[in-house]
Amino acid sequence: LSSVKSRDEKLCDSSWMSNAENEQILVTEEDFPEVKVDFQETFLGHNSSISSCRFSASGSNIASSSTDGTVRIWTYDSSTPSSKNATIYCGAEVRALSWECRSDRLLMEALKLGMLMQRELFVTSVHPRTSQVCLI
Repeated sequence: LSSVKSRDEKLCDSSWMSNAENEQILVTEEDFPEVKVDFQETFLGHNSSISSCRFSASGSNIASSSTDGTVRIWTYDSSTPSSKNATIYCGAEVRALSWECRSDRLLMEALKLGMLMQRELFVTSVHPRTSQVCLI
């Protein structure tokens, strides 16, 4: 990320992106002046700052990690009035996480520098009062 001057001499944030032909293209914030949000949902649950948040490959699950030592898996279904979630207690600050790129099953957690945990996750069912996660 860097800054460039636009045609009207305004300073803009910019970054380089690759297109399908692997050519480098300079993209500025002027290229995307507005983001339209059709729907917004708020998920509550962490007791400390959120350190990372990622969508699963299908887009139906969201994993959020926190400095409170937890990872929460959020599932949203537009046909029901509430979201569902499950909590993984890691025992240490979770700094980063990532889903496996082709499924909704694998979650990588980075607890601290040099420490990486790999978990196979499958949310079997989540009830309004209790969350159930099966670690395979």
